[in-house]
Amino acid sequence: MDFTINTDDQRFLAEVQQFLTGLAGTGILVSGTAAWEHAAEDRVRRWLAALDVRGWCVPYWPVEHGGTGWSAVRRFLFEMECTRAGAPIVPSQGHRLAGPTLIAFGNDAQRASFLKGTANGTITWCQGFSEPGAGSDLAALTTSARLENDAYVVTGQKIWTTHAHYADWMFALVRTSTGTKPRQGISMILIDMRSPGIAVSPIETIDGQHHVNTVFFDDVLVPLGNLVGCEGAGWDYARYMLEHERTGGAKVPELRRDLDTIATLASLVGVESSPVVESGWFQRRFADIAIELEALRWSILRVLAGDPSCPANEMASILKVRGSELQQAVAQLAVDVLGPIMLSPAHPFARDAAAALSYLGFRRAATIYAGSDEIQRNLLSRALLDS
Repeated sequence: MDFTINTDDQRFLAEVQQFLTGLAGTGILVSGTAAWEHAAEDRVRRWLAALDVRGWCVPYWPVEHGGTGWSAVRRFLFEMECTRAGAPIVPSQGHRLAGPTLIAFGNDAQRASFLKGTANGTITWCQGFSEPGAGSDLAALTTSARLENDAYVVTGQKIWTTHAHYADWMFALVRTSTGTKPRQGISMILIDMRSPGIAVSPIETIDGQHHVNTVFFDDVLVPLGNLVGCEGAGWDYARYMLEHERTGGAKVPELRRDLDTIATLASLVGVESSPVVESGWFQRRFADIAIELEALRWSILRVLAGDPSCPANEMASILKVRGSELQQAVAQLAVDVLGPIMLSPAHPFARDAAAALSYLGFRRAATIYAGSDEIQRNLLSRALLDS
C-alpha cells in the first residue's frame, strides 16, 4: 500500500503551512506545554471559523455534507501539520461522533438542522452515554424516555459528560423499552441542553480542571422528531459512533507534537549541568515511544486507506488500546523529565512542570474513557476465538 507524499501532496502541505503562518499572533495557535491544556471554547470557535473560510472544517465527512474529498494521506497530513503548529484540538463529540452518525442514520430534517452548525462550531455537542451504573457496561443504562403524545419524557442521570456545561446539544442513549436482552430497547435521541428539567453539576478531575460533569434529567421533554433513526436501534448507532471515536482516539498527531515538546524541554533542563536529553534512560525511553508511535501511525494509515487486512471493528479496539497506552507513556516521560522542578516553585520551568503533572493526571483516564482497555481486549479475544 503506497503512502508516498507526491508532488500534489507537497503543494497541499505548503498551502496548509501558509494558512497556519497567517494565524500567527491571533492566539489560536499555541506552543510548548501550553498545548497540553484543554483549549478554551472561544479559541476552538475561532479556529473553526478560520477553517470554515477555507472549507476545511470536516475533511473526513462526505463532500456533499461539507467534506473536502481529500485522500486518507492528505487528511492525515493536514491533521499532523495543524497539531504540530499548535492548533486547538476540536472536541470529537461534534465532528467525529454526532456529525457522522447523523449523516449515516439521521433524517433530512436533522441533517439540515445540525450538520452545518456542527461543522463550523456554532453548534456544540456533548455525549450522554455513561451513567453511575453503566460505564463500560453501557447496556446497563437506566435513563428512561417514555413516549407521551408527541414527545419523550426523559428521566435519569448521565456522568462523565464532557463539555456538558457549555454544549448546546446532547446525543444520548436512553431506554425506550425493555427487552429480553439489555441491549434491546435502547434508543438515541438529541436533547437541547437548554431544556427545562436539566441540571449540570461539575466534576473536577485529578488534573485539576473542569471538563466533565454529571447531568440530571427530571421529566425533560424531547420532541419525537429528535429520535435518531429507529426506536430501539441505539445500540447499533452507538457501536458505529464509537468506532469513529476509537480510530481518532489513538491521538498520533498530539503524541508526536508532545514528544517534540518533551525533547525540547529535556535539552533545557537537567541535573548537575548535564541536560536530561543526554541521559541514557531518557534516550532509551524516548526512542522506544517514538518507534511505537511510528508503528501506530502506519496502522492508522492502513485503516484510513481501507486495507482489507484491517477489519474495522478489531482495528478500532487495537488502536484505542495502543493509543491510550502511549498517551500514558508520553505523559509519564514528561513528568519524569520535569518532576524534580515541581519542588522548586521559582524555577524558570515550574509552569511547565505543573502542566506536565496535570497532563499526566488527564492521560491516566485514557485507558478508561471511550471504552476501557479491558473491554477492548475482551472484544479482541472474542473476535479471535470466533474467527
